[in-house]
Formats: sequence, structure tokens, C-alpha cells
Amino acid sequence: MLSNFTRVFLLMICCNFFISLRAPSQEVSIQGVLSNGETNEPLPYATLIVHDSADSSMVSNALTEVDGS
Repeated sequence: MLSNFTRVFLLMICCNFFISLRAPSQEVSIQGVLSNGETNEPLPYATLIVHDSADSSMVSNALTEVDGS
């Protein structure tokens, strides 16, 4: 029979394994210049937010530079 410690340890290993399968990490880079659609002028210091399409949770965010990049 397994001890309580062994059971808890095995449960933790299984949970970590399934969590790591569910959320594989991917690194993606997005580059460009954010500009006003009407005047085509760059938007300095604008906040960009990337949302997950499945549940609309925030994945990442960034701030543009003075030139809109």
C-alpha cells in the first residue's frame, strides 16, 4: 500500500504533466507601426493589448514608441 506522501507526490506529478500539456508555450513576435487610419500619422505611446480569442483574456501588452513602432 502506498503512503499518503507517495500518493500526494504522484498526484502532483500527474497534475503538472496535464497542465503542461494543456498550455504549450509559443513565442511570437509582432512588429510594425501603429498609425491613425484617417490621417496616417503614427500613434506615439499607444497601448497594444493581445487577447485570447477563446475567452478574451489578455495574453500580452506593449506600448508603442514615439514613432508608433
